[in-house]
Amino acid sequence: MNTKPTQRELEEFVNREIGNCQSSLINMLLNKNQDGFDDEHITNYEKTREQLLDEGYTDRQINDADIDNGYQDIFEWWTIGEWMKDQLLEQGEPILENDYGTWWGRTTTGQSIAIDSVIEAIYTKLHNN
Repeated sequence: MNTKPTQRELEEFVNREIGNCQSSLINMLLNKNQDGFDDEHITNYEKTREQLLDEGYTDRQINDADIDNGYQDIFEWWTIGEWMKDQLLEQGEPILENDYGTWWGRTTTGQSIAIDSVIEAIYTKLHNN
């Protein structure tokens, strides 16, 4: 039975699986292009076909070689573990990984992480399998 998780369940899930916000540190290192902190180390940084369709592009426009699909807007960087990294990658979320750690590039901001649709999708998949 697929049931919608409660806000409390999602908040407890986030508290277990998502670490600290390190946006200032990661942005500083990315801006300085420090070793391991560059665009090449961010997986899922370019927008996917699905994201472009959600933005209103047509299949024809996406298939046109002239379209530059650009990059996802990352507003925050959060430390994550290996399991959560795999889950977020599966959802098409940006992940920065190097010898210093692993971070989720959150593409929303201004609300609790527990409200993010990607978090609910991961939680629901985990508890309905």
